[in-house]
Order: sequence, then C-alpha cells, then structure tokens
Amino acid sequence: MIRFLCSGVRWLPMLVLVSCGGGGGGGGGNNGPAFSLSTSALTFSAISPGVTPTPQTVTGSVSGAVSGTLYITILVSGPSVTNVIVNVSGSTGTASVIPAKASTLGPGTHISTVKVFACVNDPTCTTGQLAGSPRTVNVTYQIASGVQGDAVAPRIAITNAAGDVVIRGNGFSQATVVDVTFGGVSASAPPVRVSDTEIHASYPALPAGSHPVRLVGSSGQLPFAGALVVVDPPAYVATTLSYPAIPQEVRALLYDAERQALLVAVSFPTAATNKILRYQFASGAWAATPDFVTVPNLRDIALSLDGSKVLALADTSLTLVDPVTLALGTTTSTTFSTGPPGFEFFRKLVVANDGFAFITTGVNGSGLTEPYLYSTSNPGFTSMAAGDASLFIAFGTPGVSDDGSLVAVTPGDNPPVFKYVASTGVLSSTGVPLRQIQQNISQVIPALNRSGSRIVLNGNPNLNGGDQTGLFDGSFGSLGGITNQTSFPTTQQALAIKPDGTRAYTFDSGIGKVHTFDLTQPLNSGGLFPEVGTGTPAAPGNGPPVRLRISPDGGTLFLAAETAIVILPAP
Repeated sequence: MIRFLCSGVRWLPMLVLVSCGGGGGGGGGNNGPAFSLSTSALTFSAISPGVTPTPQTVTGSVSGAVSGTLYITILVSGPSVTNVIVNVSGSTGTASVIPAKASTLGPGTHISTVKVFACVNDPTCTTGQLAGSPRTVNVTYQIASGVQGDAVAPRIAITNAAGDVVIRGNGFSQATVVDVTFGGVSASAPPVRVSDTEIHASYPALPAGSHPVRLVGSSGQLPFAGALVVVDPPAYVATTLSYPAIPQEVRALLYDAERQALLVAVSFPTAATNKILRYQFASGAWAATPDFVTVPNLRDIALSLDGSKVLALADTSLTLVDPVTLALGTTTSTTFSTGPPGFEFFRKLVVANDGFAFITTGVNGSGLTEPYLYSTSNPGFTSMAAGDASLFIAFGTPGVSDDGSLVAVTPGDNPPVFKYVASTGVLSSTGVPLRQIQQNISQVIPALNRSGSRIVLNGNPNLNGGDQTGLFDGSFGSLGGITNQTSFPTTQQALAIKPDGTRAYTFDSGIGKVHTFDLTQPLNSGGLFPEVGTGTPAAPGNGPPVRLRISPDGGTLFLAAETAIVILPAP
C-alpha cells in the first residue's frame, strides 16, 4: 500500500503488499481526479521450471487535483506473482511485477490478478475511490515442461553389460509404465516413474547395435522415440596423434563412441581460423590426417543427447555441426547486455539429459556473469539468473555426468561450486568453497561418473580450505582427497573418473604422467585415496589447458594438449 500526498506530488511506500482482503467499492464516478494503469494484462513465459522470467513493469498515474491524502492499495490473488515493487517519479509510479519462481509452480499455465485501488482519505480504500479505481491486471504465467524432447541417457551402452538409463520425455503421467523394452527385450527390473518427464530403467546385457526404446503402459505403448546404442568396448593400443598445425590451445576433446571418432576443438592466434578436427578410427588404426571444419571464435563443443549433432559454441553463437561430415548447420546468435561488444562471451557448455545445453560465460576483464541455457527444440539462449545475482558465476567450467542428470560448475573465482540438476532444471549453490583462479588450473573440467554419484573437483592451493582436489558424492558431500597442495595441484591440469566411479585419473604436466587413484580403498593418513602405481607416462604437451576423456567402458583414456593427442589404455 502506498500513499500519495497532493502537496509536492510524490509517491511514498507505506505498507507491504497484501495477499488477500482489502479493496471493494465502485470507482468514484465524479469529475475529480482519475486513476489509470498502462496495461490490463501481463504474460510471463518460462522455458523450464528452473528458469524464472524477469519482472515486468506497469505504470500508474493520477490526473487532476487531489484534495486530501490519496492512498494506493495493491491486492494480489493467485500464485503467479510474489511481489510488486513501486518506484515513483513525479505524478506517475511504476510497479515492478515480480513472478514467482518457476520451480515452485511447476509446468503449466498459472493465473493471477493484481488489483490496484486508488482512494482519498481511507487507508483501506473501502471508501473514497477515484474515478477508474480499481484497475485490474490479469497475469498469465506459462511454464514449459523443460524437457526438450525424448531422450535416453546415457545413450551409449557396452555389449553384454547390463546397466541403467534415465528416460526423459513428456506425458509419463498419462498411463502407468509397466515395462520398458530395448530392441524388444524387456527391462531387467520394473521401471520407476520419477515424474511426468522422467523414468528410470535397467537394461539387460545386449548385443552391439541400436536398440529402439519403447515404453509399455497399462493400456498399450506410449509415444516415445529414443534408442540405446550398444557398442563393443574398444581395444585401442597406445597411440599418439599429430595436429595438422600446432594450435594455440585445445579447447575441447570429445570421444564419439558410436562412430569411433575423436573430435577436437582447437584455437589459433587468429580466432577466425579456429577449427573442429575429426580423427576417425577404421581398419584397426586412427587416421593420421583429420578432417576439419573452421568455426570462427570457437570456444567449446559437445554432442547432442541423440548424437546427431555437434554443438559448436563460439563467442556469441552456437552452430549445429554434422558429427560425421562436419557440415555446418543452423547458427543461433545472441547479443549480450553486459558491457560493450566483445566484453562478454560464451565460454563452456555441456548437455544435460533434459536436452538443454548449459552454457557458462566470461568477460574480457573480471566479474561475475550469467549462465545460459540453449534450447535444442526451439533454438535460442535464455539467462538462468533472471537478475538473481546469487546465480552469477565467474568464469565457470562445467562437467556433466554420463547420464546427463547432474552438471557441476567450478568457478574460476568467487566460490562456491554450483550444480544444475536436470530433473528439476534448477541451478543452485553447492556450498563447496573451491575455485580455480590460477591460470594453469583455471579450466580443469569437473569429472563425474556415469550416474553423477561420484564427482572429482579440482582445488586451488591459494584458497584456504580449498587446497585439495577431492572426491564428492552426488549431493556434493566430501568423501576424501585425491591430491593436495604438497603433491602437484598446480601442475594438475586434467581429471577423469571411471564410469563406475571406482578410479580417478589426473594428468600432471610437471612430469608428464597420468596418475591413477583407487576410490574403493580407505583413505590414507593424509585423508587421500591411495595412488595405484607411480604414474603412466603421457606426452600431449603441457598446456594449459589439457583435455582428458575416458571411454564409456572405462578402458581407454584420451588426452589432448598443444602438441599432440594421446590415446592410452586406462591404468
């Protein structure tokens, strides 16, 4: 409730927003002062339950002379609006209508009304209302399900090995799911419906090939399009691959298990010549010369959930690329609101099992920036922060679990670590006070196992309490250390974890070795997991950064830095 004083013509906030009661009476109907609003309807739209849209503004004004004290009462009904904040200038006022968090409402269409009363000499506005009072603003709030399309994650399985998948889609509440089949073979256990968009299922040992996934409901088959691709575990021998031209930096490394190919994003001093390189394995050997495509200002790459596209992230855009031919497809661009052109840029991305690409940003300078989601079903970028400064991250580096259920984001500065949970679409702080501020460890990608139940995060030796690279559970509870400040965190430039979560790997550029740690054994006296052996030599170059990946079966490591790509049987 606010009060308008006729002398000096100014708005003064008096009482907080009320949620029920108040108001009433018919609009004054005299020839005196009148009240008006700029609109009678507002529409908010959220692409996901985890993304709250920004507030919208309504302008109110009083015309004519007011005799006495004028009061404005605001009444909100319905769940869509959490607050209305009023600012005043002269004889008009602007009300910022703040939508409720999308995650508290859930998918669907939600309706609210904001009713504004203007009256004289009555704080309750039951009498003395001005002409035009009350005014009503109808608020419609539409929240999408957040799932971009049907998906099976992880999409890759290993021959003759049972496992678990997360199935994402829409409309799973319409019927009871009694079975899930993989190429016609029933699940090895009853499926579990987690929500209207998520089912957990277990598959039995299957032969190599693409196995269509079908959902069997109590009244028949449910609409769903997805497949589980089963591959033989590769038997790669230790190999070193060369670059056609030595890059300035290796920005990303992907292993396409379905097609037995390595995809490497490299940058050069002239950013317009940045490239994606593709090395194919065929007839028992890796191609000595890769195919390539130029993507100006390329920053990072990721495979789509169904493996049909490579998402190539550049400074201000994302381009879809064919994973086999490297043909460039649709490009979606954006313009940042922070600073002059070129100040803010897209930095890193991963793809969660809801189908969204989670993207972090950076600036040419210092500061916190907003993370974004890229929609694969309706290409476009949406800020996850919506003006919420608590969700801004400084130079975040994300890693994602193989099943796409969990994203961990380590900041380059200003801890804590953040997490994005695909089942809810919500980004939040984990409270873990790690950061990666030194240049040589500022881009170490978090390593997550297949299910997201084990996470390895790199620490910074200059941050009190954060000098230990450690293992965390799926809730980011600490389970123990991998290395500490007395070993080699400042030369530790890459992490990997076995899909089953039993072993962790680090690359130490100081001595050119991959170190292996047994995560199934008790911690030693220093609170660290024991190292297996003394390290395996590898020479991809010193970086920074160094990129490290592991095959879905856990049997092969892939490393890439500025001088070479190393393929190594996992110790």
